[in-house]
Amino acid sequence: MTAATARPRSSLGVIAAGVAAAVLLIFGAMMLAAARDMSVQCRTTGCELDGIMAGFGVLLGAPAVLLGLGLAAVAVVRARRPPRPRSAAVHPVLATPRDVDAIHALRRALEDWMAATGTVQWPRGSLPRERIAAQVAAGQWHVVRDDAGVLVGTVRLLWSDPDFWGDDDTPAVYVHGLMVDRRHTGAGVGRALLDWAVARGRDAGVPLFRLDCRTTNPVLRTYYEAYGFTAVGQRDFADFSCTLLELDLRRR
Repeated sequence: MTAATARPRSSLGVIAAGVAAAVLLIFGAMMLAAARDMSVQCRTTGCELDGIMAGFGVLLGAPAVLLGLGLAAVAVVRARRPPRPRSAAVHPVLATPRDVDAIHALRRALEDWMAATGTVQWPRGSLPRERIAAQVAAGQWHVVRDDAGVLVGTVRLLWSDPDFWGDDDTPAVYVHGLMVDRRHTGAGVGRALLDWAVARGRDAGVPLFRLDCRTTNPVLRTYYEAYGFTAVGQRDFADFSCTLLELDLRRR
């Protein structure tokens, strides 16, 4: 698993816009300066040709300057725009019984981190090892490991989710258990796992990608919405509520 290192296309766009703006501004300034000189010469000599050339210079120079200023503004706006998060290159594989302990350990580590930071998403002990083992046996968990074979991230992929989405039988791919080791935060692993789930949904021909997060975790909701998900409902349980989020794969 390695992070993408290619130069973002937005950076190339900023450079191109800046170069084009500079060329147009220089050309426009030269034409306007030439038009000014021709105008002065026309008034001095009375030559109509100098006047015509001065007008021609203004017709070329003024639009060039205006266009150059516009491109310069575009370059500034793009340069100040926050870069779009990049995805890591990940290759999830189907989890085996040997992965159960590592998946459970990652979950517990994240539960501890959430408790320490006041993040209300997964309470300590909310996912027993036995449940993970049953879900692995059902072929639901996929894992990502680094070059040393250490677990980096996980995702649980489902094709129905009555516990959270009720009896809605709309064809969709569902994700739970999206986890990334905190040591790899910011490397784009989570986004790459979402990309992978999108690809699995498209391969299966389903129109929707669905997931959820607790209503008490606005940061996670914002993360999903920035990816492209839209909140479409809420599921209330005895001791917590979840926001239901959906992504239309036909429009992405």
